Amino acid sequence: MIDMNPSDTSCIYSTWKFVCSEARRNNTKAILTFDQPLYWKALMIVLNEPDNSDLKTIILRLGGFHLQMSFLGCIGYIMDNSGLRELLETIYAANTVNHMLTGKAVARALRGHFLVDNALNYMIVSKVLKPKLNNHLGDTDPETERGDAAEEMQSVTTATDDQHIVMDDDRASGSQECNDNLLSSVGELYDGLIDKTISPEVVCESTLLDDINHMLEVEKQSLSQTRTGSLWLQYMGMVDLLRLFIKAERTGNWDLHLATVNDMLPFFAAAGHNLYLKSAYIYLQQMLQLKDDHPDVHTAFQNGHHVIRRSNRFWAGLPSDLVIEQALMRSVKTTGGLTRGRGMTAAERARWILSMPACAGINSAVQELCGIDYQTSSQHKESSEARKERDHKDVFTLISFLENRYPFAEDPSLRNIETGVIAAENVNVDNARTVGSNIVQKMVGKTVADISFRRSEQAVTMNAKMAVKVDGDSFEVDPQLLFQQLLIASDAMYDDKSEIFRFELCSQPSSLFDSSGLMRQANKALLADAMWNLGDCSTEELPSGFVQYVLDGGSLIQRLPWRQGESFNSICNTYLEYVSKRYCNAVIVFDGYSKGSSTKDTAHIKRSKGVVGSTVIFSADMPCRSRKDVFLANKDNKQRFINMIGQKMEERGFDVTHADDDADLMIVKRAVECANDGSTVVVGEDTDLLVLLCYHASATSHDIYFMSEKSKQKIWDIKKTKSVLGMETCNHLLFVHAISGCDTTSHPFGISKGVTLKKMLNDDHFKKQGEVFTRCATESEIVQAGEEALICLYGGIQGEKLDVLRARKFFSKVASSKTSVKLQALPPTSAAARYHSLRVFLQVQQWVGARDDLVPHDWGWYIADEKLMPIKTNMPPAPEMLLKVIRCKCKTNCDTKRCTCRKHGLECSTGCGECRGTGCTNAADYNIETDDEM
Repeated sequence: MIDMNPSDTSCIYSTWKFVCSEARRNNTKAILTFDQPLYWKALMIVLNEPDNSDLKTIILRLGGFHLQMSFLGCIGYIMDNSGLRELLETIYAANTVNHMLTGKAVARALRGHFLVDNALNYMIVSKVLKPKLNNHLGDTDPETERGDAAEEMQSVTTATDDQHIVMDDDRASGSQECNDNLLSSVGELYDGLIDKTISPEVVCESTLLDDINHMLEVEKQSLSQTRTGSLWLQYMGMVDLLRLFIKAERTGNWDLHLATVNDMLPFFAAAGHNLYLKSAYIYLQQMLQLKDDHPDVHTAFQNGHHVIRRSNRFWAGLPSDLVIEQALMRSVKTTGGLTRGRGMTAAERARWILSMPACAGINSAVQELCGIDYQTSSQHKESSEARKERDHKDVFTLISFLENRYPFAEDPSLRNIETGVIAAENVNVDNARTVGSNIVQKMVGKTVADISFRRSEQAVTMNAKMAVKVDGDSFEVDPQLLFQQLLIASDAMYDDKSEIFRFELCSQPSSLFDSSGLMRQANKALLADAMWNLGDCSTEELPSGFVQYVLDGGSLIQRLPWRQGESFNSICNTYLEYVSKRYCNAVIVFDGYSKGSSTKDTAHIKRSKGVVGSTVIFSADMPCRSRKDVFLANKDNKQRFINMIGQKMEERGFDVTHADDDADLMIVKRAVECANDGSTVVVGEDTDLLVLLCYHASATSHDIYFMSEKSKQKIWDIKKTKSVLGMETCNHLLFVHAISGCDTTSHPFGISKGVTLKKMLNDDHFKKQGEVFTRCATESEIVQAGEEALICLYGGIQGEKLDVLRARKFFSKVASSKTSVKLQALPPTSAAARYHSLRVFLQVQQWVGARDDLVPHDWGWYIADEKLMPIKTNMPPAPEMLLKVIRCKCKTNCDTKRCTCRKHGLECSTGCGECRGTGCTNAADYNIETDDEM
């Protein structure tokens, strides 16, 4: 063991000299494998040696395992904010997914990506061939299971049928019969191969698999016409490339190894993994010269000897750097290793090294004495029944997530399949391979010293909206990591650290906005539950005699399912019969969906997951071929259907009202009007209606009731509810609902609606701030009252500033918490609270209905992509001087104090210019817990 830092050039040089002497003594050629930082330094040493130096005879290789880790990081970077993270979080914990997407938790990352790829292929195959597949693991009848799976996948395959396409029934049935025959023949081939009645050669000679592959390639070509579809097909291609790379390593296929490394280069370039890009590029050049420079070594590599094998099984090859991690590094870091001993001093290291042979001998002797022989199983751990059962279950968990977030929908935009957020205009990540190829092409013919990379030429991810800008250069980094780095860097730059808490210390106000950049969504039903628990707000049954019903038209449309292929006229009649049987005397109020922007645009994006179905020109007799949710995701389709059903209801004698925009206020106003003549029942599902009724209902009119179709046993008596809450609280209830989060305002993280209601009931100072929002007030009064209200909700002291409270909360959490402080748990800054308060005021005034002269642009909103989006803050993420020190631009391996990250005690991260936190000596250690599962 050389008692030096492994990244020190002297240590590397000493290693080279030792290996040279050993190779010369054994009359053989030496092959050394390094991970990227050491590979680059070793390469520079060799290049600077004279031509007759012994070091020139050593063959230098780039570690395959670390190359794979970097490529996994590329996948995570390219798919950032695409919905892949949320997809993986259905089968893995959130913290684990973070490590998977950065390439640190290698085994889990491989399994996760392979399962997602299986789920996506499942959906494509089902769309093309419509097979009957088993998706259950229990004791259910297999025939029932296959039928359920077919029904599930039918819902998936119709996700893209946005426009009505007429197909001849005979042709459709004939096509399906042909597919069934094809699948049946393939099934016979598979059964014969498993039973060993058909040889692999016969299977390979069959054209059936080629026919299926051709059908799938044609379908993929069609799906790639949309940007979101193209991105996910590119992801599948990257996973296929990863699978081929592992195959090359496991089987010892040298040509496949070089081919896959070459195919990785564009993705290294597109993701900004520049150090690995340069190293892999030179590595390929040198390995391609082996045939001429070292023909004997080239022959050995062609025979599969570029990998290490612990057994003679076909799939047993391992990269040499992985073997080091599994053997030497594992023994160092596990029980009995150096890191678990009494220190890392020279004496301890010497004792450990000298004792290892003795320990190995004792271990063997004890095994022989006890008759126990440690052997590895011939069965791979991933082929066990338990593992196959778990994989099967997880694949269908992924499929169920993707069904309602179909990535191949006929929507031309590039969107996050989970949140529906549309990518910015400059995002080109769906074309990452081409972007990377252009960068690689510019490297041709240049020396290493002349090669430079520009971030502007790299792929722009869907997380670009969350990027932090420093000196005109944008970079993306995890908000929690950025927060921690800024705090560490501020130690040496600020005597009073509380000064920096007037900045968000991340790319956005995390307490008000989620990781996708959208406003945090509140559980509005919690406010209704809190009100219900305060006292008796209910009635056991509705009054007898004449009762006027007022129906929420939007809730009514969502209430009934549609049968695919049913005409729109028949669908409308279903609604008419439903309303006639239950509410003989009803007023129906429908929402309006104009083509202009609305403050509920972000809520619509979340509900539709960004899917916008194609506009369908339909008539009453035309059958509906689209899935209901896809059809209604298009505003024009929804408005046209509302007009159709509204007209038919009017013809049937119902009182129909069409609102210009959101119908909640109109529903309540119609209910209040009807209550002047008799008892009235409002039927809907939205908590907004309950809150508005408590504010607008008159104490002198007839009774008003509120009920849900889903739970008819829970009937609200509005007069009783107003009595339980008190008139003063009812007047402020709109403010309580808006400041704690509704469709147009953010939910402050950690502040429940029950707590907000309790604060309104018991805190006079909080109640005083609420009064400002229900009257005509100036902007400065609104901002001041909003900040005071948030201080009350976060447990601040009266007169304390929000930024001061933010710092105090942080220091308090640091002192009492055993884990890291979550950024979103801190109060928002004053700058962020300003715009939140303005949006709250706008929403309260719209609910009050007293003013219609308020323009959203003046109250915390701006236009982007023809939609109203919330203004988050007017402050930069952090002071400029701090942002400059948390990311380095080192061209080498970040192993000196010239690296700003190392200088300030920070580990390099994904925001660094060249290394990206993966290809340098200052990067965080990766997780090797199960790397042998590679």
